[in-house]
Amino acid sequence: VTENWLTRKPKESAAVQSILLMFFLLIFGTVSVMNLFGLHEHMIASRDLVFNRGQYWRLWTSLLAHGGFDHLLGNSLLFFPLSYVLLAHFS
Repeated sequence: VTENWLTRKPKESAAVQSILLMFFLLIFGTVSVMNLFGLHEHMIASRDLVFNRGQYWRLWTSLLAHGGFDHLLGNSLLFFPLSYVLLAHFS
């Protein structure tokens, strides 16, 4: 083996894409934490809501819901470097 994904040059657009994803996460995370427009209630998921009531979209929106700003900022610290590595080498 002479080359793998991590030995290749990272894609130049990965940093911009990671920043855009981070912005997206922070916007929807803030909407969730502050319960703007009453959307937090529609973002959370539970077994009953998803499987018994068929609200499958909650599986995706729950990824953006956060319990507070400390939770949002804590996740953001590792989200950016992880998203950069994934986008730079695997997209």
